[in-house]
Amino acid sequence: MNKRKGFTLTEILTTLVVIGILAGAVMLLFPGKSDRATATRILNDLRVLKSASLQFYAAKGTWPASLVEISSMVSSNLKLECADEVCYNVAFDKNGEFAGVKAELSFAGSGVRSILAEMANGNGIYANPDMVDFYAGGVNVFSPVRSSKSFANASVEKLLLFAANLSSLEQFIILNGDWYVEGGTLRPASTGPEKRIVFGEPEWSDYTINITGRIVGGNVSRNSGYGIYYRADQQPGLRNPGISGYAFQFDTGYREFLVRVVTNGRESDPLYRVSMPENMDIFSPHNVEIKVTGANHSIRVDGTEVLNFDDSTYMSGSAGLRTWNATDAEFTSIEVRE
Repeated sequence: MNKRKGFTLTEILTTLVVIGILAGAVMLLFPGKSDRATATRILNDLRVLKSASLQFYAAKGTWPASLVEISSMVSSNLKLECADEVCYNVAFDKNGEFAGVKAELSFAGSGVRSILAEMANGNGIYANPDMVDFYAGGVNVFSPVRSSKSFANASVEKLLLFAANLSSLEQFIILNGDWYVEGGTLRPASTGPEKRIVFGEPEWSDYTINITGRIVGGNVSRNSGYGIYYRADQQPGLRNPGISGYAFQFDTGYREFLVRVVTNGRESDPLYRVSMPENMDIFSPHNVEIKVTGANHSIRVDGTEVLNFDDSTYMSGSAGLRTWNATDAEFTSIEVRE
């Protein structure tokens, strides 16, 4: 009868060491997935806090002295207390005047910082090493809300055309379905095939839309997602409502970003389209920036340009949101600037 020989302690320890070395090598070869997700979350949180600060000023005529004053205007999912090595706070310039919102990071590694610098700079949020010296406490991510000559790294902010007050629907016009605000978010009802809501002025021409949204649930199979109307207006036509303009689609069914021309509610075939990144989590918040200047359209998702093209079918118009096929989504930050 053969007697099975077991592993010795030395063999087991050697195997564990080899596994550890291989795991470390894999981390070096494929760094940053969790770091990039963390960086994206921080940028989206700053955009939400920036929008809430603008809402506060519109309602009170003064800027918030702390985040406590705007806590009711943001989703409860956004942790205002220090958590996960990130502390959010309001930022003041050298004269002690409100300048914007900031994130203080205490990450031991540099991965998140470097990704933030790559994603943020030039997109209205700044990750500048000089700011570590400018603020006590090691601040290195900043989102300016108001321009200040004494603030070293804040560029002059362009004129604000629209900042959503997500405590009511007063700024919006509902075209289809049921929409509601809850916990600092704008949401469509999760039932029904098509939901549309619009905002802004038909005279808007060259502007930048900044919207943070995420898929919550509902039908996320084929032919689902949410869209952003721009240079669009409701017009009488063959379908009710007869909206005409451009529609950017965050298409979770086909996992694509695409733009269509809409005429009296009828959508064209995609003008331009591109696949989403394979590892993109559609259930996480994502920021979409749409900038139209003359005939040029530039669209960024989470700071990365995904589409850039020229088309002059429509040269002015307001903005809006839509979902389809019972997609459940929420929007936590909506602003438009010249």
